[in-house]
Amino acid sequence: MTYIAGFPKRLCAAAIISFLLGACAPLPPIDVSQSASLVRTSISDSKKSVVSSIEVKNDAPPPVPAENTTFSASYMPIGSNTAETVAADIKAYFDGATTRGTEDAQRVIARIEIADAYWVLKAAAKVPIVGIFSLGGDREFFMNVRVSFEVEERGKVVRTFAVNERFSIPDGKADTQDDIARSYQKLVAKYREHFFASLDRTFTTRYLN
Repeated sequence: MTYIAGFPKRLCAAAIISFLLGACAPLPPIDVSQSASLVRTSISDSKKSVVSSIEVKNDAPPPVPAENTTFSASYMPIGSNTAETVAADIKAYFDGATTRGTEDAQRVIARIEIADAYWVLKAAAKVPIVGIFSLGGDREFFMNVRVSFEVEERGKVVRTFAVNERFSIPDGKADTQDDIARSYQKLVAKYREHFFASLDRTFTTRYLN
């Protein structure tokens, strides 16, 4: 293993270990309420579809780490329940984008199949001689969202639609838990801003009567 000339070996190793342990430790719940206002619709009241109910089913599995060797990038799960956030957001969106009707009106079922978030630990950051210089550098944060929608009429599925998107920010920080929390908040805001504007155009105004 190569070390920086004149830089104590123990200090070099300790800095890398401290970074990895601090960044990978379990996070407390992350507050993402700052961007809740981005869960919105541009559909006017006169054009809102009438539905009998909205059901959101959260079938998303928990995120798992991917790759964890010295020479491969690792995908570090963010310790926050992203799927629960997406489920609550979808419910809030349809509450604003539709109006409630009688039991014989169309019904929407949303199934969350994937909703997870990670940050990327590049392979170079794991090598002490390089990693010591990478502390404080930018990290990519990304979020995967896959949701299927069904429209029911009189108990039968008449239309289906699926969304499979990935949102990312290239300039996140992961040196501390606070860094990860702030970067995750930024990532969630980006997803909210784009996901529901797209849902207006691609599903709600096209697949609902």
